[in-house]
Amino acid sequence: MTNNPAVDKILEQLKQFGIRHGEKVGMAIAAASFLAFVGMSFSRESIQMTPDEVKAHAKQAADNIRRPQSEASIIQKIENDKIVVVNFDQKVKESSSKELVASEYALPTPWTTNEPGAGLVREDPVLLAATELYASRGRGGVLMYQLDENGDPIPLTEKDKQKPRPTKRRKKRPAAGMGGGMGGMMGGMGGGGGRKKRVGPSSKKQEAQAEAERKNQQRKQELAGSVDEAAEAAKEKEEKEDNQEYKQTVKGLRWVVVTGVLDNKAFIKNFSKALKQTSAHPNYLRLDVTRQVRDSNGDWSDWEKVDLDRNYMILDNLPDSSEELTPDTVRIETLIDPLPKLRTGNWQGVHIARLVPKDKRQLKPPPGAGGGAGGGYVSSGSDMMAAMMGQQDQSSMMQQMMSQNSQASSMMQQMMGNQQSGYGNSMKMSGMGMGGAAEADYPKSDADEIMIRSLDFTVDPDTTYRYRVRVVVKNPNYKFDNVMPGTNTKDKELFGPWSEPSNEVDVPPDVMVHLEEKTPEGTANPGGDQVTYQVARWNPEDGLNICRPFRIMEGESIGAPVSMSVPKITVEEDSATQPQNKSIDFNSHEILLDDFGGSISLAALEPDLPPMELPAASVMLRSDGRLTIHEEVADHSDPMKKALRDDWERASKQPKKKKSGSSMMGGAMMMQGR
Repeated sequence: MTNNPAVDKILEQLKQFGIRHGEKVGMAIAAASFLAFVGMSFSRESIQMTPDEVKAHAKQAADNIRRPQSEASIIQKIENDKIVVVNFDQKVKESSSKELVASEYALPTPWTTNEPGAGLVREDPVLLAATELYASRGRGGVLMYQLDENGDPIPLTEKDKQKPRPTKRRKKRPAAGMGGGMGGMMGGMGGGGGRKKRVGPSSKKQEAQAEAERKNQQRKQELAGSVDEAAEAAKEKEEKEDNQEYKQTVKGLRWVVVTGVLDNKAFIKNFSKALKQTSAHPNYLRLDVTRQVRDSNGDWSDWEKVDLDRNYMILDNLPDSSEELTPDTVRIETLIDPLPKLRTGNWQGVHIARLVPKDKRQLKPPPGAGGGAGGGYVSSGSDMMAAMMGQQDQSSMMQQMMSQNSQASSMMQQMMGNQQSGYGNSMKMSGMGMGGAAEADYPKSDADEIMIRSLDFTVDPDTTYRYRVRVVVKNPNYKFDNVMPGTNTKDKELFGPWSEPSNEVDVPPDVMVHLEEKTPEGTANPGGDQVTYQVARWNPEDGLNICRPFRIMEGESIGAPVSMSVPKITVEEDSATQPQNKSIDFNSHEILLDDFGGSISLAALEPDLPPMELPAASVMLRSDGRLTIHEEVADHSDPMKKALRDDWERASKQPKKKKSGSSMMGGAMMMQGR
């Protein structure tokens, strides 16, 4: 609408006319256009060509195309049209010899323009799976702290402190998903809940308390900055726990250890590319471990998580650990479970061989020990140190090394504490503590490959497992703003892909049977043929493998309860103990059905022929109704049989107490026999 009433009136009339008669006007225009086009079509002359003429012209064109032409006529035609024939082959050779430079063909101006900050926007790093996964079984007696019903270590009493004192307790690892330190946890347990102070002091004691409180308030005013009292309380508690000494014990445990390799070089490359940095190290948080169980039909169960809490109940309460053969550069604490100190049994498959230095793969015999391949196997860290020391004074050397390590550790902790404190202050002052800033106070390594290791103490006997793992890292883009679209900034953790399943590992039963030999009927066994088995019984109390031979005839059960002398496994390796008589149940719940092999007489063929010796074999019936076959050759070569036997013989030779009225050389005497 306009401000002129006359114009508005005319526009309104036109509007009403258009609404009433607009469609009629449109139809009139369309009809007129149609009549005009029809009239124009009648005024034009129609095509006079007949179908026969079209056919004749098409045939003529086809004949022209198919008409053969001689090479001379073609050349004459080219010369008449002044078309010059060039040496095409020579031109191709000349052009192929020339090197093409891409810059000569580049566009003078780019098609797109770089946005500000392009190429520096962060992305999600690519995570990799672990490789070379290998699972191995084991069982033995683990040295650990004695726990109460709540799972806490039991402190030593004054009476206990008069005995040889154990080492201090290890620090617990943080639970999965927790941040560093315990300040947040202790914050809710700090002050603020105490009794209220009385208003008016009515005694000298209360006046002294009020004066002390006044001085404390004045002292606080003199100080600048703030103090995290909850963190201080947590630190004091940790120091108290470090100085506290606890009771130790030997606990029998079964385990499966899973080892593997992580391509740390590729991880660093991926993180550096994603974060647009020269060298960015991933913050490895932990390993997630799952396992499958195979049933009696050979089928595998679904993947289930390994109970980390039950495993940490062991790993967080170790007074000492076994020696690591790999260098520190290939081990990151969050990806490596420590190896508990064993009092019985030995570790198998816990180090990646190619990551172990050459000088540690095989122990050299001490000077004067005779050398050679028959020097024996050294399993524990103390034995390995003894072999490396030779004939030197091992006791004084160990004390000196422990003292130096203690001083170095103290100095290193102080330096690291100062460094971390200064780092934290500088981060806060510069404002980099906000929005996913990079943190450097986490374990890292520049090695191309690093080792991973996980221990599972929750396995059951006579069960087959296989495992897979994945690495969990801290999300470097958590709450970070300058990222590419679609980048994960909400999750604190990133999960790598699952590895390929490990090999199958059989956790042995608590009673293991190995065939040794078959003795034919004779003066030694007039009742018939007998088969000798080595039966090993694992004691879950102290982890000791107790071995004993049994001679069995067909139809008899293999193994039976036997009262025998058993060494007492104690916390101290060199402590002298008196062996104790115990009733050991060697019953394997297997029955010998049939046997063959052994010494076979050939007198029926030729009286002078000596008997023929064949490897023995036996068929046994298990308690679950399945049949098993034991062969002498296979059982003799089974490394588990040798490991069980060696463990029993090593435990049987521990120092024992001298009976009253007799002397002891050096405070202890080695037990002979078993």
